[in-house]
Amino acid sequence: MAPPEEGSSGTGLTLEEIKNEAVDL
Repeated sequence: MAPPEEGSSGTGLTLEEIKNEAVDL
């Protein structure tokens, strides 16, 4: 799983990205 190109600092995460991360964790 590659790190997000945008919002790498965690400020530009979208709901879908957060959900994907939650599922991955």
